[in-house]
Amino acid sequence: MTGPPPHEPVHPGTTLLQQYMLPLRLSQRRLAHLLAVPPRRINEIVHGHRAITPDTSLRLAKLFGVDEAHWLDMQTRYDIEIAKETTDLSQVQPLAVNHLVYRLQPSWRPRHQPDVYVPADLRTLTGPRQGSYDPPVNLYWQPGDINFATTGDVELFYSSALTSASTAEQFTEWINRDALVARWKHLSLPSRVRNAWETIHPALRDKDSHASDRLRIQDTILITIAEHGFALAGGSTLIGYDVVSRHTDDIEAFDDCWDTDAFNAAHTKVLDTCRENGWRADTVKSEDFDKQVLVGAGRGSPVVVQMVYYERSSDLERCTGGGLRLIFDDVVGGKGAAVADVASGRDLFDLANILATPGWSLGRVEDAMRAIKYGDQIENFRANIERFRRGDFDDDIRKSGFDLAFCHRILDRD
Repeated sequence: MTGPPPHEPVHPGTTLLQQYMLPLRLSQRRLAHLLAVPPRRINEIVHGHRAITPDTSLRLAKLFGVDEAHWLDMQTRYDIEIAKETTDLSQVQPLAVNHLVYRLQPSWRPRHQPDVYVPADLRTLTGPRQGSYDPPVNLYWQPGDINFATTGDVELFYSSALTSASTAEQFTEWINRDALVARWKHLSLPSRVRNAWETIHPALRDKDSHASDRLRIQDTILITIAEHGFALAGGSTLIGYDVVSRHTDDIEAFDDCWDTDAFNAAHTKVLDTCRENGWRADTVKSEDFDKQVLVGAGRGSPVVVQMVYYERSSDLERCTGGGLRLIFDDVVGGKGAAVADVASGRDLFDLANILATPGWSLGRVEDAMRAIKYGDQIENFRANIERFRRGDFDDDIRKSGFDLAFCHRILDRD
């Protein structure tokens, strides 16, 4: 039994002839006169020998009262169908889509602020661009439908949803990449949210904005190691990244093992990428799972980037095994200043994660504080550490949901 014959692509000239000219009894010459174009153009279009151009599309749209892109879209669909029959795509493989969502924990703030969640790959954002829908109340508290074809509605919704969404499914279902990019600078976002998204996706930044050397270096290295098969996770406020949802297996380079080859390959890739950008990059410390790279981008002081293997948290929200951590001394200095100021449960948990990383000590944190001009806060920092050891912050740590035993095991050490 044979199936139906294959569908033949329909040239827009055929549609023009059969659905417009014949029912309206328009001759080629009459239509050409109405459109103010040469008759030959109409003859070639209706016989399929000429494509609809933007000029012709605009003229037909005005004459027949349809959308300006209607005829051009029809031509594009026809061209694609024809190209499918002749184009060899066997050697082209689609880029893998990364369904990770990073959790960014504010590490510069002396007071608690909610985490920010950012998809690792904007291509996963396939939400609506038209139609009216009623989003979940946790993404947008106002009742009623959102018209996704209306700019104002989209800006209001995105300004709320980007602050509230936390899962890959929420971003995929409700946020559209093209709409996000187009309206990004018009969204009303808290600075921590905007900064988080622009750190993971630097292309969102205003082209006229100036990024410090540290941010340029950080962005470049984050992208490099992500492309190399690493996801940043666990203990995250060293720079504030934590994987909270993962649907692919190609991101995890470590799986309950200490993979020296993968670690060294990532280190080499970081060096190569920095040098490709014209930056000086020198390894100033090299151990099996602890590398420090001094990077100078030319405009400010050199940045020390530490790459270190660490054992991941047993938190079910995170992947098991090990991961690659990047540490920037100035961010650690900021965390030290936060401990000196408020010493919230999160600040102390973050500090414990820093000190659990090979090569870090309270003395080195104090050095980092001095480097960013917070040396005058070191006495307060030391005083709050002693208060923690006496148990003054235990209730806050418990209420915040952090591991109190882990904090004491690390921070009680001299």
